[in-house]
Amino acid sequence: MLAYHYTTIDALDKMLVESNRDVPFFNMRATQCNYLHDVAENTLGRYLLPRYISRIEQELGVPQEKALAGMVNDEGYMNFILSGVKNFDDHWFGMETFILSFSECQDSLNLWTLYGGAGTGLALCFDMDLMQPDYSKYFNVSTKKCKYWSKETLNSDNPMTDTELYEEIKSMYQAVTNPKVLATYGKIYESEGGGNVRMRIVNTIVSNLVADFGIFNKLDDWKDEKEVRLSLAAVTPDFIYYKRKEQDLDYVPAVEIKFPLHALKGIVIGPKCGKNTYGMIQSLFYKRGLYNRDLQILNSSCPLR
Repeated sequence: MLAYHYTTIDALDKMLVESNRDVPFFNMRATQCNYLHDVAENTLGRYLLPRYISRIEQELGVPQEKALAGMVNDEGYMNFILSGVKNFDDHWFGMETFILSFSECQDSLNLWTLYGGAGTGLALCFDMDLMQPDYSKYFNVSTKKCKYWSKETLNSDNPMTDTELYEEIKSMYQAVTNPKVLATYGKIYESEGGGNVRMRIVNTIVSNLVADFGIFNKLDDWKDEKEVRLSLAAVTPDFIYYKRKEQDLDYVPAVEIKFPLHALKGIVIGPKCGKNTYGMIQSLFYKRGLYNRDLQILNSSCPLR
């Protein structure tokens, strides 16, 4: 699957700053999932999980002593979970999830305006199958196209919608309760000490179910973006902090992730870029010995002025 990341020429230069002919890679900044622009979507799972959890565990034959339904349907417990999902400063689940955003749209006027330097930037084309991070640092790596839902649909009793939502959440439940994943959590929490490992694992599972629905499911206000997201998790990562805009007061937590350069398949030049942009792009690669004759560089056809 090909997907596009809208950015600026300066950002591309920074992505390549540590790269060279012997170690051809690029850095990309992944944002901690609770700090995505779509704040309301971080907790969509909070309202859907109680609706389906009992049916899911019954269908999957989960033993009563391992079932989560009783806790998920307890309002006090879910408020506790919700406070952790919303408050990054707590770090009390021991694992952080990060998101990189892409789009199926190669040349979108809306995306140029919002993310591509108001038309003066670039859209980087990636083969998402080749976007492989360092698996010694990151796990639960997943790339999916986002699904879009209206608020009315999420609250409706339509049987077709109900079935689709049920299957979506059941799939998430099976992923986060995979025995290998649970064993990993157990080793991590045992090595950290502090006791009560089982409860910490349960908290992590439920928090993931609440937050993860919002990672790949969005409100349909954003459907024109046709977003593709790469999600990955890490334990005690090396954080960096950045401002989305210079005038912002708050810093956003993120991580720098290395990906192999051969995942980059093309570049679309923004509709307001100057005539020398093609040469500037070439020089960014040449000065690092990264010449790639297969890299396609195209001009936008959007009528942005």
